[in-house]
Amino acid sequence: MSTSTLIVVIAVLGIGTYALRLGGVLLSRRVSGADRAEPEGGRGGAVTRLLPYAAVALLAALAATSATVESGEFAGLARPAGVIAGLVAGLLRAPFVVAVLLAAGVAAGLRLLGVP
Repeated sequence: MSTSTLIVVIAVLGIGTYALRLGGVLLSRRVSGADRAEPEGGRGGAVTRLLPYAAVALLAALAATSATVESGEFAGLARPAGVIAGLVAGLLRAPFVVAVLLAAGVAAGLRLLGVP
């Protein structure tokens, strides 16, 4: 990829990111129902309450896909085992660095033992 193509791609991604963020700010009142009189617990309130869960679901799906698939094929058992170890460490309130190092250590240890 040439330098000029790379600069154009970075500029397009930057403009697209800014446009999405601006759209979120401009449309937030419309989606949440803040600009119309609705009783508490109406559709707008539900959308506002569920949006954070949608973000978590998307990130979880991305993590699951990244942990299990490599080049369109199953990545083996070592990587998902490492992710699960990191997840358990996080759920047990371990510091982030400890969880990442534990996940990497479990995956590396399993690969040293010959687990794909």
